[in-house]
Amino acid sequence: MKGFRVLFAAAVGLVTYLLLCTFLGQAGVLEYRKLSAYRERLSANIAELDRIQARLSERVLSLQSDPENIQLRARALGYFLPGEKLIRLPGYDPNQQVTSPGMIVYRTDRPADPRNLFRGIAFAVAVLAYLVSMLDRSAVQNAGRYFRSAPHRSRAASGASAGRRASASRVTPSTEGQPT
Repeated sequence: MKGFRVLFAAAVGLVTYLLLCTFLGQAGVLEYRKLSAYRERLSANIAELDRIQARLSERVLSLQSDPENIQLRARALGYFLPGEKLIRLPGYDPNQQVTSPGMIVYRTDRPADPRNLFRGIAFAVAVLAYLVSMLDRSAVQNAGRYFRSAPHRSRAASGASAGRRASASRVTPSTEGQPT
């Protein structure tokens, strides 16, 4: 019988641990939802990086094949053809084109490893299950009989009503109507 109690407590503890890990663990349902949201953010970032890459590829192709674009870019870098004059405007910068290389998406919600906490909770539940299984069956049955047989009203209320019943059953002769 003691072996069964220990086995029962171990099984309850194991089931508790597995349920906690399934729903709240690092590979649990809640963590899966967080990872799905992170995957969506990564997909959106990849789409943005693809658009940037397409725009830069067009620019590279234009710089390789279009002579006018090559000449404009060379002038922006400070190269001029012989006989051309340079006019500078104060406050104007022709090199203000800024190309964003994209952004890095970091995962910010790295959870701590809760397995030790889950093991502690499962062990406590297993010990509790063992202690409950240790209860004497006859003591539990006797307690059940005691509570079922106890009246539903308090003793003071039952004593007061018994006193009223006793006084009502006594008959006393009436002195009304008799001469004194």
